[in-house]
Amino acid sequence: MEWTRNVKDAWPVILPLICVLMATVASCHAMIYKRHPRSAMLWVGMIWMMPLAGALLYVVFGINRIKRRARILRKELQGPQFLAKPAFPIPPRFNQILGGNANQWTAHLQAVDNITCRPLLSGNAIHILNNGEETYSAMLEAIGSARETVSLSAYIMDHSPVGLKFVEALQRAKERGVQVRVLVDSTGARYSFPTIFRALKKARVRHARFLPFSAIKRPLTLNLHNHRKLLIVDGKHGFTGGMNIREGHLLKNDGTQGIQDFHFSI
Repeated sequence: MEWTRNVKDAWPVILPLICVLMATVASCHAMIYKRHPRSAMLWVGMIWMMPLAGALLYVVFGINRIKRRARILRKELQGPQFLAKPAFPIPPRFNQILGGNANQWTAHLQAVDNITCRPLLSGNAIHILNNGEETYSAMLEAIGSARETVSLSAYIMDHSPVGLKFVEALQRAKERGVQVRVLVDSTGARYSFPTIFRALKKARVRHARFLPFSAIKRPLTLNLHNHRKLLIVDGKHGFTGGMNIREGHLLKNDGTQGIQDFHFSI
């Protein structure tokens, strides 16, 4: 009884110490592992302004658990050479374009080599696509001309007229013998009902949900989504930018309605 009474008396002192300790550990973790300083500062501010609750929120939503798993998979698939940081030569064409200014880019190119482990290549072209009208027609045309592979990744792919056009184009490509793969974020797919997965399954297009939520297996991944918007055809023609596959990116009549955005054909 005496021990219990002592603990109760000391609890007003112990609780603040626990809060300070948890806030300190969470803040240090955020400052060390957050890639963007702004994100780190926002988390640190919330951790200290909301004692105990802020640290718990950071543990649940602030730690990227997928990244660590991806590193393990890459090591298993590609071996230790993936971690090597080779020094790729600067292409002669790059020197020709920049002339005497090429040396100014040496440090920058070395940093990119170390980060990506990919060489700088010449012969690429980038075209800007305005809004859904230009973007979707170019993407559908590329899918229609595919001979070997089509890889499509999207955060939102609505079950809408424009979404179904993509499903039809992907189905025709599959029937031509093209290897088709589609990845849609499990949360982004729910922006429309029914989801696009039903149409993809009916068309027998190979597809997958990115990180489907599971309260048992993955209870701490609510804030992790695949926002990438990528279409890669035959490993040579790529599309990326700001647009999901949605009816809202098609401007109406005078162009005052709808979402205006850019996409890029590479």
